[in-house]
Amino acid sequence: MAASDARDCPDAIDLLSMRKSFIALNAKAKTGLPLENLYDQKKYHTAHSYSRNGIDQKIQRIWGTGKIRIYFIFVPKKNIVILKSAPKRVDSLSEGEKGELKKLAESVLDRLVNRNIEDVEII
Repeated sequence: MAASDARDCPDAIDLLSMRKSFIALNAKAKTGLPLENLYDQKKYHTAHSYSRNGIDQKIQRIWGTGKIRIYFIFVPKKNIVILKSAPKRVDSLSEGEKGELKKLAESVLDRLVNRNIEDVEII
């Protein structure tokens, strides 16, 4: 096995899985159907929730190809914003990972609010 063969490198395998996961998510999103109808409960669920101005905010997770997890939020007009994608290494998110996702979501929402977009809320 040649050391230059990227397919044998764990990081390269994660990158290939990430690409496949994004392609699959894009194809499913293009259907216009709710994502929860297109993935089973094990592959699509809430990864983390927190309170923002008294409203329960949810960060969703899709288990893509291989070990890849895609974290995202819903924003108005049936749009999603991908916050992060990462290979799963352990079963649960650490408090640090939850804090990072919350910080990313808050950053997106704050920017949307500052642009005066109405009804900004993570669903």
